[in-house]
Amino acid sequence: MSYRFFAVDGMDGAGKTTLLQTWLKPAFHNHGIPLTLFRDLGETPAGEHIRSYLLDTARRDIGPHREALLIGAQHLLLVEQCIRPALAASHVATDRSMLGTLVYQWMTVRGKASWVRKLNRVAFADVLPELIIILDVPAEIAAERVSKRNHTDWFERNTKAFNRQRKAFRALHESGQYPTVLMDGTQPPEDVFKQAFHHLRTRLLDLPV
Repeated sequence: MSYRFFAVDGMDGAGKTTLLQTWLKPAFHNHGIPLTLFRDLGETPAGEHIRSYLLDTARRDIGPHREALLIGAQHLLLVEQCIRPALAASHVATDRSMLGTLVYQWMTVRGKASWVRKLNRVAFADVLPELIIILDVPAEIAAERVSKRNHTDWFERNTKAFNRQRKAFRALHESGQYPTVLMDGTQPPEDVFKQAFHHLRTRLLDLPV
């Protein structure tokens, strides 16, 4: 059996983790289909150290370019130590993709998109998701969802930043350069799941109806 790699992306508060953990993983399990989930930032021991460092706002004085290099390093670790080996035995899905990296690093590295794209090509090597589901929600809804969490990490800004994130994700989708599908993340979770499962079944995987 040929196993496939897909990702769920979108700005903070879009519902990525809910879709993957609460809906898609159980659905695959119920159909007897192996699926391994990975968080895009972390997972490997070194990647977790990088994540902890980047989430520690008191210590983040390294500047945007060094920050982007650290994120690129953890992406390469994730691909080599987690995603590629897992694909030998199951389908793989990640919470975020290289699009999320482009959006966030593009913003922090002051719009130097070409530099971030080159870094992405090295970091992700030849292991790229064959389908990226982008959950799209208005900035106000995303900000409200994030405010209800128990913590706020350094990605989670104000509504103005959420607006920039949303525009960037939509622009990447509309560019046609990536295998994306844009979905309305404001729908009830079950409806989001049904649409996502439909896209996976018809565009990527041999899944039962």
